[in-house]
Amino acid sequence: MDNDDFCIIGILFKLFLSFIESLLIPARIDFQPSEFAKVINVLFVAYLLSRTSLPKYYSFLSIALTCLLIYQQPDLGTDLIIAITYFIIMFTSNISTLSILSTTFISICSFFALIQFNLMPDYQIGRITNFISGFGIGDFSQQQSRLAISSGGLTGRASQSMDQYGAIFVPVKTTDFIFSSFAESFGLIGILFLVSIWFFLFYKIYVNIKLGKDLFSKFALVGIFSLLCVQMLLNIGISIGFLPVTGLPFPLLSLGGSAISANAITFGLLNRFFIENRLYR
Repeated sequence: MDNDDFCIIGILFKLFLSFIESLLIPARIDFQPSEFAKVINVLFVAYLLSRTSLPKYYSFLSIALTCLLIYQQPDLGTDLIIAITYFIIMFTSNISTLSILSTTFISICSFFALIQFNLMPDYQIGRITNFISGFGIGDFSQQQSRLAISSGGLTGRASQSMDQYGAIFVPVKTTDFIFSSFAESFGLIGILFLVSIWFFLFYKIYVNIKLGKDLFSKFALVGIFSLLCVQMLLNIGISIGFLPVTGLPFPLLSLGGSAISANAITFGLLNRFFIENRLYR
């Protein structure tokens, strides 16, 4: 299979994932193809950047097509994760600084064009404006989230009676605000333990990047590293009111079949890269 065949298959698969949800919604089947698009984009961009014979702008067209299709849901949170992950991969590649700056400029202009021409839903614009006007305060969900986090104290409230534990109402506490629920249950010690595990994983991925035998594995590992790290930091930032509210899962912690399946694929890829680079000793 040559490079052109791989590019065509990748684009067709993106279109398949983007439109399959429209077929499943009438059947009441909850499926999020955008969760799988995150992982597929990492692999697809890593492949394009690792092939010197292919024009580098192919990778930008791939990301632009994916973000445009996901925006139709609309799901700006996933678009944001895909865009940030792409830019981090670009910074680690041999793409010129001018190309990176041009891509960044186009992305920023596109975002403001969505606002200027009312192409963004009103509730999303409201979230951004309310966050800017009341920075540090947050909306009701974030206020309740911070209250739940602070109530966890040092060791958490999971051992308390049911009348006390879980008495603080936090919307979507099993998905978007799962971090506040975890902090309430296990307290500061639990948070430090959770963050330590993730930083240990990120260190292992960093070591694996250094041991990478080819450009594809290095770019793919950088993308996976960025994907997991960005999702974790954004989820925590939203939970504490540092970022505007958007529906982003916490990897391996939030409920959701699509997100859990996509994370399983991601860690399966990590495991394969670890084996190929002989990180297990």
